[in-house]
Order: sequence, then C-alpha cells, then structure tokens
Amino acid sequence: MPVDGLLNRNTKPGGSSSYRGVDRLPNCFWHSTVGGRTISDITALSLRARLAVTLRMFGEYCGVRRVDHPAVGAYLDHLWSFIGLGGAAGAFKDWCDREPPLVAAGLGYGWPEGFADHLADRGVSESEFRQVLCATTEILYGSLFGATEDRESRRFLGEVTTLVGLYGVRFPDLAPFTNSCWSEGNGWGYPIGPVELAAWRG
Repeated sequence: MPVDGLLNRNTKPGGSSSYRGVDRLPNCFWHSTVGGRTISDITALSLRARLAVTLRMFGEYCGVRRVDHPAVGAYLDHLWSFIGLGGAAGAFKDWCDREPPLVAAGLGYGWPEGFADHLADRGVSESEFRQVLCATTEILYGSLFGATEDRESRRFLGEVTTLVGLYGVRFPDLAPFTNSCWSEGNGWGYPIGPVELAAWRG
C-alpha cells in the first residue's frame, strides 16, 4: 500500500523535530496518556473500517464539544478520502500532498493558526482535544508508512472510545463495515466506492 519517502515524516522519538516545517511541541507525547481498552469486537475489520469507525466517533465528539473550526472539516474530509482511495498511479502521493494542517497536530506538532483560541472559546482544553485527535490520527498514520498495525490500531480505537464516551458519544453500529476485512489487502481491506463510502460516513 503506502511506501516510505513520500512525506518527510520523522515524528517518532529519536527522529527529526520537525514535520513539513512545523516544530514539534515540547512535552508532547506520542501516545495518549489515557489507558483506553483494546477493542476486541473489531478484530475482523480492516484498517479502513477501523478508521471509519473512529472518524464517526471523532466527528460526533467535535459536534458535542462544538469544535467546528474549518480545520476540523478539512481533517475529516482528508481522512475519509483515504478510505475511498483507489490504486490509480499517483493517487496516494496526490492525497499526501493535500494533507491539511490538523494532521500534523495529530502527530504531536503545533496547532493550525487560531485553533488554540477556538478551543478556548469552546471551553475545550488543548490537552483533552489533543488526546482524542492524536489517537484518531494514529489509527491511520501508525500504519501508513509500514506494516499494518493490528494491535496498535485496536488500542488507539479503544482510547478514542474511552475518551469520547465521557461526552456521551457511543460506539457505532458495526454492521455497515463488516464487509471490509482484515484478511484482505494486507490488513487494509479493499478500496470502497463512493456509494459505500457515503454509507460508512453516515
């Protein structure tokens, strides 16, 4: 699926301190500090389906917390578009080149301009939102440049479930996603068409 070298992504401990020219924040941890449970019910689901489940919860959480900054919509659209990404030549690189700034924040870097003020206006702490955002982002980016991470993706999904559940966001019905299996496409599942993507997005 994805290959190394398409992005300058050196974010893990011991790597570069910048990502697309954005400095990494001090004291920003790679993993959430919340010990979210590992979700076992999704074991058969592909990584695409796990990402979709997570994005559904993240979007609902943002609605509940009234975090409606344009950067959130751009972030959601970008990650949803990956789920439907086909294998056309150059498609993955084009997708990477359109990456919105909130992805970098989800990898431990600074907020887009004005975003911290928006969170403050909504009464949402930066640490709370960053935990949810980082766990959501890692569902995809934890596997994007290497082998698909089964256990890690389930753990991050568990963290998101735990965090957003504090605000009444429920785990979605898995029925729409069950046709996309971990056993297909090296864990990614097969690309889905626009009709199915719309159904997944809800």
